[in-house]
Amino acid sequence: MQDTGLLGRLYAEGHEAVDRSPGRGLTAVGANGLQKHRFGIFTQSFPTFLALSLYQIESNTRSAAVLGFVGAGGIGLIYAENMRLWNWDVVMFITLLLVAVVMIMDTLSAWLRRRYIGGAAVPLYQGGR
Repeated sequence: MQDTGLLGRLYAEGHEAVDRSPGRGLTAVGANGLQKHRFGIFTQSFPTFLALSLYQIESNTRSAAVLGFVGAGGIGLIYAENMRLWNWDVVMFITLLLVAVVMIMDTLSAWLRRRYIGGAAVPLYQGGR
């Protein structure tokens, strides 16, 4: 629940911070409300939305293990129980699994950021393709 409220607030701030000039220009050429939002506002706020969403997903993945380790359930609880029972093969497997999941998420996140935030411009109109 806390993540939903936090992201909602940050999304709203990112949405309010966009330049309104493209929307006015689109109005001048006859765009409707949905088109103004899609091409005038969303294209500017999308990198912020993507960055915030990816950060929250990465943060939640890492904290799930820590919270479970202190007794809140999930993979961390299984990890802690196996450490207490001296099942080191299971502990090592869970450790490698967590490292692999975090690495995959970081790689995917870096690719998405490169593609949509720091990469080449994404065309808005493909010209009838």
